[in-house]
Order: sequence, then C-alpha cells, then structure tokens
Amino acid sequence: MTENEEIVTEATLPGAEASGVALPASRSKKLIKRLGWIALGFFCLLAFTLIKLPREQIQAYIHGSITSALAEQGYSLTAGQTQLSYFLGITYSMKEVKLATPTGNVIRLDQIEVSPSLFPLFVGKVGASYSIQTPGNGKVSGKLAANKKAYATSFKVNSVDLKTSGLLEGLAHLSAAGLVNGSGDLKGDFTNPATTQGDLKLDLTKLIIEQQQIMGFNIPKLSISEGKADVVITQGKAQIRTFTLGKPGNAADDVQATLSGDMTLARQLEASALNLQALFKLSENVLKSFVLLDTLLSSGKQADGSYGFRITGVLGAPSSEPLQPDTKP
Repeated sequence: MTENEEIVTEATLPGAEASGVALPASRSKKLIKRLGWIALGFFCLLAFTLIKLPREQIQAYIHGSITSALAEQGYSLTAGQTQLSYFLGITYSMKEVKLATPTGNVIRLDQIEVSPSLFPLFVGKVGASYSIQTPGNGKVSGKLAANKKAYATSFKVNSVDLKTSGLLEGLAHLSAAGLVNGSGDLKGDFTNPATTQGDLKLDLTKLIIEQQQIMGFNIPKLSISEGKADVVITQGKAQIRTFTLGKPGNAADDVQATLSGDMTLARQLEASALNLQALFKLSENVLKSFVLLDTLLSSGKQADGSYGFRITGVLGAPSSEPLQPDTKP
C-alpha cells in the first residue's frame, strides 16, 4: 500500500452481521454530517422566523390567550410591566401582577414567566413551562400540556407565603398566614374530574388563621404549627395517604387533626362520593370561644378528649356520624 492510497475502514451497522453488509466509515460519517446540517438549517429557519415575527403581535397573542383562559373561569389579570424575549425560545414575562378572583379578592404576584412550547402547536396541542414569583421570595413552577379536552400538568411550590400573596384569601376566602411547599402531577379531562389521575403533596408551616367570620360563625385566631397532605388519585378516586394538622401533644396547636379515607370523583365535582374519617382535638381557647361546641360534638367524643366522625354523602352535601370511642381511621 502506497502513501497515496486511501485507507478505508469498515463500520458495521445494526443488523449488518446477519445480512453480511458493511458500510464504509466515510459513508456513515457523510450521513451524520448531512443530518447535522439539516438540524442546523431547521434551527436557523426557526430562529430567523422568530426574529422576523412582529414582537407586539406575539406579545398580544400570548397575553390574550392567558387572559381569555382566566376570564372563562371568572378571573381577570392585570400587569404593571410586560416583556417578550427570544433567549433560548420565546418567554413572556409579566411583573407586578394582580389576579382578581370571581369574588373580588386580589391575589398579588411579583412576576409570571410563560415559555410556550412551539412543537406541540404542530399537532394541535398547547404546551408551556411557567414560573410564578410570589411576594416574600416564594415560587411556583411547572409545565402544562393541553388540547381541547385533556390536560397534563406538573408543578412545584417553594416557600409561598399565604399572607403576602393573598393566595388563600383569594381562592378560599380565608384570611391566613403561613408557608407552603409541595409538588403535584395531574392529568385528566377538563370537563370530567372523574378522569383525573396523579398525586399531590403539600406541607404547611406556621399556619395562622386570623380571627374572622366563617359561614356566620365568629372564629377566634387559630395557631397551627404544621400541616401535611399526601393524596394519590387513580382512576378518579382520590386516596388520602396523609392529612394532618398540628403536632400530637403540642399544646400550642389550637387544632390537631387527622383525615383518612377516599373520595370518588364524579363528572360534577359536587357529586363526588365521600368515604372519610376525621379525628381532631381542639384547644381550650377554641372550646371557650364556642360555648356549646363541646356539647354539639359530644356524640363523637373519644376517651382522650378528641372527637371522631365518619364523613359520607357527597361533596356538595356531606353527612357525618360519630365514630365509636377510640375508633382509629
């Protein structure tokens, strides 16, 4: 072999041993190079298209999509500042956000960032990742994919302050303070909760429920050191793995409670069937605020002074019956 002769090695492709076929390494390199150029060309075309698109139209389209989706649920959104960027994809940012709930309460958020996914659009789906900054350095982040009927979402919650964000007051009409951490992964049909699958995990710390009126009752200020919830949803049935409020034996907790059982989700959420057991203990502060409360709950009173009830019926009209003394969930 002379110096001017070309040295050709062989690279065997998958399945080539069986067929006895081998391709020169130079041919496989050419194929890889072509694929690389095609990918680069597609990326450049996409980038050029994004750059040439009118920024104002894209910004208006994204903002309009968000506000219209919220409006269908009775919410309205306003933002002090908005910005659109193309760094590593499209990102729409809103600052000084106010989200008005159907009842007129306002949830305040420092910033919302939404990054739409482009490829799902080609198959008729909507996809996006999002990040929400709440007052007090809290954060909610996650991903969402959906079409006209179904959705799938995953999220994480880090140190969200219920008081400064107004989150609990806005969603549940409850004035409270505390920090929330957790995560969730859900999927199902928008119009049918019975198709929901996934799991939810939440941790509460330093929960303070302010003195207020709830359903016509004057509630005293309540202090609860911690709370935990772990719920798994399979084929439309939500099974409670863990649901606790307060620490057992902690005299500083005004409420110590555990909830167990399951809820079978229905197409109409209010018709979801309940199969729950609740055990709870109330502090002297709470019992003194409601003179007749101990009498009303006496049928479910346990030997240790706590109360136990079985909760059945449906979510829209639950019913309860006392547990036998010392019955454990």
